[in-house]
Amino acid sequence: MNFALFSKLYPNLHLNLIPLKKLGVPSRVFNNWREKGLIDYEHTFSLHDKIHKVKRKNIRLNLHQAMWVLMIKELRALNLDLGTIKQINKQLFATLDPQEMVNHFKEQGLNTINELFPEGDRHYFSEFFNDASLFEKELLSQFKFNPNDFTLMASTIQQILLFGHSPFLILVKAPMSDTFMIDIYNPSFEYSISSEHKSNYAVEFVKGLSENSSLSIPLRPLFSSFLNDGELDKYSEDFGLLTKEEIQLLDIIKDGDFTKIIIHKSPNNTLTIEKNNQADFRGQKVRDLKKMLGLNEYSRVEVVHRNNDHLVVNNKTKYKIDLGKP
Repeated sequence: MNFALFSKLYPNLHLNLIPLKKLGVPSRVFNNWREKGLIDYEHTFSLHDKIHKVKRKNIRLNLHQAMWVLMIKELRALNLDLGTIKQINKQLFATLDPQEMVNHFKEQGLNTINELFPEGDRHYFSEFFNDASLFEKELLSQFKFNPNDFTLMASTIQQILLFGHSPFLILVKAPMSDTFMIDIYNPSFEYSISSEHKSNYAVEFVKGLSENSSLSIPLRPLFSSFLNDGELDKYSEDFGLLTKEEIQLLDIIKDGDFTKIIIHKSPNNTLTIEKNNQADFRGQKVRDLKKMLGLNEYSRVEVVHRNNDHLVVNNKTKYKIDLGKP
């Protein structure tokens, strides 16, 4: 996803759009989690609700909260205790100090961070990464505008959407210890930073795993469920995670009225989709078909004559989607 599109859709991720039931969590369980401090959630009551003294509403979550609910489900499936999950919640949703972030970026090297962006997007940031003071001013301004974007959870979703990275939650503890160290580990970031410092992050990471007990949750597959899960993909459209061209393509595929579909992408950035379907006609339907072919419009029909009582009809339909400038 390019930065221009990301900047446009990102505010949508804070909208409470996803019904809890679509995440497979009963409200009774969710309310228990909330009471135990595993998740921070409060109903939003409109003026209409207040006038009519509405006390309870269906639970709807924003993308950050929904992602966390899916993570809790994974952690509970691995029998992690509620106390540790509560600590993870605090760490993921704690507001980060923007000045510490600025210092961290300066320490790692702004040029190193710049390399993490796709080449086509670097022009959006070139002035910031070439001028540390300008970068600091911009970051602090964004924090003042919306501090909710400065959390570890928000950063994780940005890494997935903007960079296409695959971060994961990792819990590590020393043998015989009762305390976990909690972190979001991003191999792509670690590789870039270690290359700058001429170290081998993989060797160091594996060494740490070999000396400690650990548990990890991959986050990109969970986030992808908002695009691939039949119960959740509707909300990917509501959040703006899909372009109108992607939605158009998915609608064609979801229709399912084909035996074969072929997708071509031309040099001028246009998708051509060909759908083939087949119908088998016999008896009276063969005679009805003769009339139908003379009346209905079609892109291309291939009729195979088996005998006087049996025809096979192949119908091919072609679509084109202009993706705009490459």
